[in-house]
Amino acid sequence: MNAHSGHSVDACREFIAAVEFVSELERSSGSVWDAIADALAEWADLVPARAGSSADPLRSVLRELLETTPEVGAPGGVHLGAIIEAAITDWAAAASARVNDGHPFTR
Repeated sequence: MNAHSGHSVDACREFIAAVEFVSELERSSGSVWDAIADALAEWADLVPARAGSSADPLRSVLRELLETTPEVGAPGGVHLGAIIEAAITDWAAAASARVNDGHPFTR
């Protein structure tokens, strides 16, 4: 495993732990998939995923994200995986600041 993939795994673990913590604390029925949609919408400054009438918010956010971000090889283009990792990392950090006194959700 290279250093980048190890960081990605850590980001995913922290995100999932944050989603579980926030769901229990707020007694919400949101799933990890809902949180990914929310994280991507916030990161890309899109309309919040659940605010729309889409039956599949993650699909809607991914579609809009792909239409509004340059693809790899174009100026400013980045891999979709890097976008998702940045979005979930930011979401987990914001959740940590909001409900966990800035502490990580994983040990």
